[in-house]
Amino acid sequence: MEKTKITHIEEGFDFLGFNIRKYKTHNGSKTLTKPSKDSIKNAKRKISEKARQLYGKNVLKLIDTLNPIALGTANYWSPTVAKKVFSEMDAHIWKVQYKFLRRLHPKKNWHWISKR
Repeated sequence: MEKTKITHIEEGFDFLGFNIRKYKTHNGSKTLTKPSKDSIKNAKRKISEKARQLYGKNVLKLIDTLNPIALGTANYWSPTVAKKVFSEMDAHIWKVQYKFLRRLHPKKNWHWISKR
């Protein structure tokens, strides 16, 4: 009974990292599957933690570590409506890389870092 949740489809529910919900449209209604908020939060946390573990290492190690995580998450979310989520994840990965590079080269300006 603790694991079972009975709800109306218009309220939506989370299942296996996805949020399934029926939305009203001008033509009637559509059922959309999106990545759940918890799933997005966990993916961001995992990427940030991996980057923090690699502080002091070179950039290739960071890229080699983050690529499989990003690709696996993207493949898992690909059959869903996830355009905004992919954009949000892209921005998060850029932010993590920026922090990593700024920490790696604290006295260099961003122009030098990006050219390198």
